[in-house]
Parts: sequence; C-alpha cells; structure tokens
Amino acid sequence: MEFIIHGKIKMGTPLLWLVLFSSSLTFTTCAGLRLELTHLDANCTVEERMRRAMARTRHQLAWTDAVSAPVHWVRSQYIAEYPIGDPPQQAEAIIDTGSNLMWTQCSGCRSSSTSCFSQGLSIYDPSQSRTAHQPVACGDAACSLGSETRCAGDGQACGVFTSYGAGTITGLLRTEEFTFGSEKVTLDFGCITATRITPGSLDGASGIIGLGRGALSLVSQLRDTTFS
Repeated sequence: MEFIIHGKIKMGTPLLWLVLFSSSLTFTTCAGLRLELTHLDANCTVEERMRRAMARTRHQLAWTDAVSAPVHWVRSQYIAEYPIGDPPQQAEAIIDTGSNLMWTQCSGCRSSSTSCFSQGLSIYDPSQSRTAHQPVACGDAACSLGSETRCAGDGQACGVFTSYGAGTITGLLRTEEFTFGSEKVTLDFGCITATRITPGSLDGASGIIGLGRGALSLVSQLRDTTFS
C-alpha cells in the first residue's frame, strides 16, 4: 500500500481521502424534507474503511504526478516509510490529518533516556547527511508560519514546541531532503530532541507526518512544488 499526495495543488483540493465519514448523516431542508445518507463503507470496520479510502485515493490520483511512500497498518493507524537525507537514513511516521508539523526524533534524543520514546529504527542524525541544513534561524520567515514554532531559548535558532493528546515534543526547525518514492523534496521539519509521549502511542514510529492545512504541513509545503 502507498501513501500518495499530489505535488501541485490548490487550496480546497481533496488531497488524501483519509477522513472517515460517519456511517450515516441526516439533513433536513427548510421545506421539511428529511434525507438520510448512508456512507458506502458504513458496514466496514475502521481498518477496512481506511484501506478502502487509501485505495480510492490511489485510483483518483493515478493519472497525476504525485509523491508517494509505502505505508503499513499498525493497530489503529497508518505508518509511512521514507528516507531522510543523503546518504539516506530510514524513518517512519504516523500519518496524522489532524496536525500540521512533520517531525522525527533526532540525535541528541536518546530512547534510553527519559527524554525520548523508543522507536523501531535508528534515530536520524543530521551530522551524517550531506543535504542537512543548519537549524532554521529565529528571524527566518519559516519560524513564524505556525503555532508550533517560536524562537528557541538562545534567541538564534527556531524552536519547535507542540502538544498532542499523547504528550508533547520539543526540538528545532530544520531543513532537509526527503525522498518519497522516486521524488526528492526539500522540506522544513521538526528535529526533535525531547519528548513526553505516552509509551507505545506511536507504535514504534520515529515521528509524525502532519497533513493539516497549516503552513508547515507536508500538504502545504508541497503546494507549489512541481516534480519531474
């Protein structure tokens, strides 16, 4: 199975049909007409709905240029697999349509300590990548794009601070080359060095891919990108 996002979009264009609609919706018009709509996947389990939604996405975007990544299902969520940097370092991330930031745990964050969670793959080390940029500067425009970022304590680098239902993460905003399928794209992402995440909540993944509408989400960063 693959996770696919179209590389050039307009606001409001459906990108990834991962939203699971209610099994039925009821509408009442001003004339008193009552309509009940039943979702075509109403009798499916949550996992089956997710699989069918992903299949429809692949079919609808098959004719377009797209970025893609292999995904696998773990318990109740999809995890995408992709390399970071050059030479590539493998990473895995939860696909999250409800958040914006794309992030992964980085060197300096050790799963043996209390500041990080355990992950299945080695922790990403920017010092080992030829395409890794220095942390985004505090005064850079990217540092003011979302609520997830603000100046770090040193007043120079752009810090990442955000929370989820499972806990909080802290780190720096960096820029790096990511590979999705055969496409290489340069993205801003959270290089996380401290977390307070409920153990097991990420099912061994190293981070999260946010697909929300915020400026730092993967969807938004790919908006004006044309791939060849």
